[in-house]
Amino acid sequence: PEVEKTPETGLISKVRRTAVDFAEWWDALVEPERTGRAQDALESRWFRIMSALVIVVNAIVVTWLTDWSLEHSGRNMPPGFELVDLAFLLFYAMEIILKFYVHQGYFFANENAAWNLF
Repeated sequence: PEVEKTPETGLISKVRRTAVDFAEWWDALVEPERTGRAQDALESRWFRIMSALVIVVNAIVVTWLTDWSLEHSGRNMPPGFELVDLAFLLFYAMEIILKFYVHQGYFFANENAAWNLF
């Protein structure tokens, strides 16, 4: 037997339609071309290489610090490590601020949106 389908009405229908409209609007967003010094710096080969190098060095430092912590359980980490951690934090914060400055609201809707949200 066929099940009779009734048209959706009420709150659920409105919420579903709103969600679909939002998704269509979001997919249609196109970031305008960016120009200027900040954009040039962000897209430069030098900045990309430096960012990759900072990530690799940070991974090495975290690995070494984890190993050191396991071998020296209960002891405070050497004072220089806090400065190194702060340097990494400042670099990553500067990178995020620069990207948000360049892309503005499109930071969350451009081709890198998934990474940016992550």
